[in-house]
Formats: sequence, C-alpha cells, structure tokens
Amino acid sequence: MTPSQVNRLVVQVADKSQVGTIRVGHRPYGIGLLVAGADSTGPHLFETQPSGQYFEYKAWAIGARSQAGRTYLEKHFEAFAALELDELISHALLALRETMATGTELTSANAAIGFVSEGQAFTIMENDAIKPYLDAIKKDEVPAAAPAAAADAPAGGAAAMDEE
Repeated sequence: MTPSQVNRLVVQVADKSQVGTIRVGHRPYGIGLLVAGADSTGPHLFETQPSGQYFEYKAWAIGARSQAGRTYLEKHFEAFAALELDELISHALLALRETMATGTELTSANAAIGFVSEGQAFTIMENDAIKPYLDAIKKDEVPAAAPAAAADAPAGGAAAMDEE
C-alpha cells in the first residue's frame, strides 16, 4: 500500500461528513475528529467537523472543556517545533490537565498520549508508560506554586486594599 498524504485523507473524511448535511433524509455525522499524521511534507494536525469543514493546526484540542486546553496550547505552541518528544508530551499533559473539572486529578487511569512522526508508526502511551510524565508535571507545579503564592499574599493574612 502506498502512503497517502495526511491532508488527502482528511479531505476524504470531510467530504463524507459533508454529504450527510446536503442530502434529504440523511443525518449529518455528529462527531468531530482530531486527525494527527505525518507524511513526506512533515507532521500535520487536522480537525474535521460534522459539517464537512476541516482545519489544520499546529496544536489543538476538541471536546468538552477544551477551551482551557486550547488557551494553554496557544500560549506555548511557538516553542513546540524546537522541543524533544518528552517535552512535547509534558506540554500535552499540561494542556489536558487544564481541561479537567475542578477537583479532578489527571492520572494514568484517565489519560493517554498518542504521537506519530514520519517513519514511525502511531504510538499510544497509557497507564505505566505515562506515569513518569505525570509525576514530572506534578513535581514542577508544587515547588513553583508555593513560593509564588507566599510572595503574593499580604502580610498577616489580611486582604490588601487600595486607599485613595
């Protein structure tokens, strides 16, 4: 089988989705897809929508509560091209953590990471394989958060007020 370019496959999926929106008696697909791939032109990330529209991104998140993840990715995506795989995985987990409901912790039981590159098959990391990455982002947040919080807090625990 000859490898296809990622964008051609995405166009085929989008066209299939779009047919359901224009034919009477057909229901449109009710799902968007996030498609990652790599070909001779480099890595690609596409979102397809049920309407048949598709968009290419450098970094993106879809689904419930995805806006917080997109905000994180927008702030950091310019550095992604220069990073190694381990650093990219950490950023992906940090973005995913932003989407979690209050009081919910990101764990190896509720997270998985997938990656692909030219010459390497799609790989999914789950459970014990992502545990070291999760531990690393937990270690980074605790020491950094404690001194910053202490420096920002007013002396004596009282709220600071501006007087005119």
